[in-house]
Amino acid sequence: MKPAMNSSCSRQCYHAAFSLVELLATVAVLSLLATLVIPSLGGTNSNKITSGGNQLAETLTLARQNSLSRRTYTSLVVKVTGEGARSAYCLVEYARADDGTFTAATPLTPWRRLPTGIYFMNAASNNFLAAATSPVDAPLSDLVYQGQALDPANDLIAQTFQPDGLLTTGQLLRLRVAEGVIDGSGTVTMKNPGSDDQPKNYYDIVVLRDTGLTKIERL
Repeated sequence: MKPAMNSSCSRQCYHAAFSLVELLATVAVLSLLATLVIPSLGGTNSNKITSGGNQLAETLTLARQNSLSRRTYTSLVVKVTGEGARSAYCLVEYARADDGTFTAATPLTPWRRLPTGIYFMNAASNNFLAAATSPVDAPLSDLVYQGQALDPANDLIAQTFQPDGLLTTGQLLRLRVAEGVIDGSGTVTMKNPGSDDQPKNYYDIVVLRDTGLTKIERL
């Protein structure tokens, strides 16, 4: 006959174990803490670049979809001077007169900004391939930023999707966002570039010439 298990030991062993619900709750709490702690241990800037790049990619997709669905011209407009330089951008749709001329630019989105410290890279450094000035840029003089009028020739660059969803320039467009420091003239300097004078972490969005679709490349 097996000896009877001590009742006090049985109760202690039972209470020392964890139920499945308790284990799942513990795992959930640890996972939540990891998502909060890990970015603060060094991945903050990388997360900012990813967030800004994803936001920009979605905006470009929206521009193409708007042009296709409404059979219109839609521009991504980037502010390159003053407050919000190399960080602020929006979408506009153009109205056309019966003779085909463009008469007005209507904002489709409010001005948005990349996360703090993240910028479109400068054309001069070959890290931001400047979008061609839109052939329909005249109505952009209607745009304002924080109540201030804008000069399309100096304050803005724009890339426009045609009604067929392709870029008006017919060229491949690459937009790069990365961590940088901006000076009073709107020139962005990369922060902590690598040995090849390229940013160690960047987010590139390529608009394909033949389809107008976006392709993401990043490091």
